[in-house]
Amino acid sequence: MKIYSYKYHDLFHPLEKGIFGLTEHYIYNSLNDKDELVPLWGGNASHDEEEIFLGVNAKNKFGEDVKIFEGDCIIISLDGSAGSMTYKPKKKNNKIFKFCLNHHAGIIRIKNNDKINPNYFKYKFENIFRNMAVSDGSKTITKEMIENFIFEIPDLKDQNKYLLEMKKIEQLSKDLNSKIERLENLKSKKVELDNFRNHSLINLNKVLDYCSRNDALSEEGIYNNLPRDNKNTINVLSGSIDDIFYGKIDGDIQNIHHVKKKYVLHVITRGKAGKISFLEKGNYATNTNAFIFYLKDNIIKDLDLDTEDKIKVYLKFLKIYLQNIFFEACSKSDVSVFPLTELMKGLLIPKIKFSEDIKKITDIYDNLENLLTECKDKLDKINLIYKKDFI
Repeated sequence: MKIYSYKYHDLFHPLEKGIFGLTEHYIYNSLNDKDELVPLWGGNASHDEEEIFLGVNAKNKFGEDVKIFEGDCIIISLDGSAGSMTYKPKKKNNKIFKFCLNHHAGIIRIKNNDKINPNYFKYKFENIFRNMAVSDGSKTITKEMIENFIFEIPDLKDQNKYLLEMKKIEQLSKDLNSKIERLENLKSKKVELDNFRNHSLINLNKVLDYCSRNDALSEEGIYNNLPRDNKNTINVLSGSIDDIFYGKIDGDIQNIHHVKKKYVLHVITRGKAGKISFLEKGNYATNTNAFIFYLKDNIIKDLDLDTEDKIKVYLKFLKIYLQNIFFEACSKSDVSVFPLTELMKGLLIPKIKFSEDIKKITDIYDNLENLLTECKDKLDKINLIYKKDFI
């Protein structure tokens, strides 16, 4: 594939900026029954939503006429979401499309459509310009930066092939996002406990015990207590929602709150407070932003948890049952932190013995989790392709 190099002015007319001094007062004053209204944009991340309008005869605070642009051009944000671009076609609803820009945006108009497709230009160069933007409190890209850029592009035929591929990728991404949203909604619904209505209630602290947090397990604390071998280690958990595994420390360390050889529930205490994760059997400790919960030894027999697999399934069930309760409790907290003492002493839950109904519920949620993971992995791969510089 042959690549051609062009200077800005080989492909485009001079970049035109929007008007300065267009405040809310002057926008409001332009609205009347006589003048045509046009959408107004600035340094937006997208210029698709038409939310602000002004009259075509509007003036700025210096008494200057606003500049009305027509379509068949690319709007580019110069401040704010600098580098973000939106192509605007010549017509909308069979009428010449008109719009206005403030000084945070400008337009790029192509000289010759035989050399570059405007949609290709957006796909190819939007991320490049976003990365070029410099920050001094607000991201900015200047007219000079854009007009001094060298554009390397293939011929129009190959650009159009690229666009067809990108449209397929966009549709796949849209479909996956829709599936992920539906799965997340299903997962977040409260567990229906119609089959468990007649069970007696029990305090949460009679079912679960917890492992206290460790202020000492900062990055420095972990570094000073690295494992002497890989056979006897403790996993240190954080309060992150992205990666809860913070590091490993030696299994024989003293004066650290930890659990050994247990299935556990990991609960974030700050930020996404109340978020629960189930973890397989292992050795665990936490830093200051999470708690570890595990089944009390004296309740296991009462709940008919006579096998390892049943203990595992039951903890997964408790994760599902408690998740919305924990989120709600954290949202009511004054500082949006996990209210451990209040929940452990005050929360009553059904005392439910192990049954096939519990197994069915956890199987359904496991399937949902697997589907979500699969969809998110596919979406990540698609986004990598989307962002990749194909040409």
